[in-house]
Amino acid sequence: MSPSLLILTEGGRDRGLGHVTRCSAYAEGWIQRGGRVSWRLDGDDAAGTVAAVTGPVVVGPWLKSIGDLPPADLVIVDSYRLTTRDAQAVYDRFRMVVFIDDLQNLTYPAAVVVHPSLDPAPVTTDGAAWLVGPCWQPLRPAFRDLPSRGPVRDRIERVLVTLGGGDTPTLAGQVAGWLKRMLPGARIDLVAGHAAVATEPDIALHRGLSAEAMAALMQDADLAVSAAGTTTFELARCGTPSLLVGIADNQTANLRYWPDACGFLSLGRPDPGLAARLSVGVQALASRQVRARVSADAAALVDGRGVARLFEHLYDQGPQP
Repeated sequence: MSPSLLILTEGGRDRGLGHVTRCSAYAEGWIQRGGRVSWRLDGDDAAGTVAAVTGPVVVGPWLKSIGDLPPADLVIVDSYRLTTRDAQAVYDRFRMVVFIDDLQNLTYPAAVVVHPSLDPAPVTTDGAAWLVGPCWQPLRPAFRDLPSRGPVRDRIERVLVTLGGGDTPTLAGQVAGWLKRMLPGARIDLVAGHAAVATEPDIALHRGLSAEAMAALMQDADLAVSAAGTTTFELARCGTPSLLVGIADNQTANLRYWPDACGFLSLGRPDPGLAARLSVGVQALASRQVRARVSADAAALVDGRGVARLFEHLYDQGPQP
């Protein structure tokens, strides 16, 4: 029987789809290696629809029934609700476990921990094998082998707005409207996810995009305004100069470290000053030369091999964890 991967994660309209999206990258990579995938998902049908592309999904609060989880050859855990005790319980039940970590707020058992953030490597005594840095970020297949990005335009003509699967609809529409007035004549592409977004005329609204369509929009955009979550890594891979908005508390590290790393700019959290900071950010990235530098520096940080790199670490290079 083909090897099995069990994914334990969470997500939905209210919480966003970042966990499910990056876990689906692992799922697709596992299937390409000849394996089979199943999910335990604490979430709703929006998240379940994304997960179900790669395998059967059981929806429910799996953290309450760790002892009843089915056997698997590999388990990947991506959850902000996980506690140190939960992590130990999962590790005790399965032979091989990978934890995806963004916050450095848990003590892990002697498993593998993927921490794809740009923040400094954690100083721990937990015995876990930490894999740190954006090169470990899992990206969907559409973002692995990309065509060459087109030449940098003299001025900003295409802007992509993507505020995540759990974004506030009013904010997404507002940002698109502000950009329309700041950049007369530019095309504004707004990716709405599952949210009901009211937009102004001449703003292109996109729903239900495939990964391939999303990658194409990113590569064609001169500028993106994005939530500072998983999408940040996809934008970097595509070389898209970006302005980042902190939609959730767990995005604080991205707001802090991406500006120094490649020139993506932080707009902070949504508040009454966001429109003014957006205007400053647009002006800061208006120059063709600046956008060309940011594009090259961002693409150099994320090579799209995070999924393959993890599986090689587990199975192809050295002892299993």
